[in-house]
Amino acid sequence: MNPGRALWRGVAILSFVLVMSIPTRPVHARIQTGEPDADREILVMLRLAPPHYRPNAGYGGDYGDGTSRTARRRIALHIAHRNRLDLIDGWPMPLVGVDCYVMRVPADIAIKAAIAQVSKDPSVVWSEELGAFRAEGEVPSRAF
Repeated sequence: MNPGRALWRGVAILSFVLVMSIPTRPVHARIQTGEPDADREILVMLRLAPPHYRPNAGYGGDYGDGTSRTARRRIALHIAHRNRLDLIDGWPMPLVGVDCYVMRVPADIAIKAAIAQVSKDPSVVWSEELGAFRAEGEVPSRAF
């Protein structure tokens, strides 16, 4: 996956979480799926190891070196394989200390059961059903 695309995807998810935490008037939301398998996907977040100084690293921080990223992807692949899931995509979110991975749940496994099982792994920080949301409601006439 293109690193720029992964960054924007991570920023979009973080922005969504931040916007949804702002108290507003009630707005109804419905899950919409554009692809047939999109409703069978879960988001699994793995804890990033704390940053350590390396001779080839800068002080400004980055999205992890290739070796660390490969090791974390291997952990995600192991979790997916152990739980009969397909690893679809992944991207780092170092500002919140996690790597996010999208995994597809097979039709013979309940989504909630897959989430509960994956969440038992000590390296998993959070797991939830992945969905696309569309807000419905009025646009206020005034911002404040």
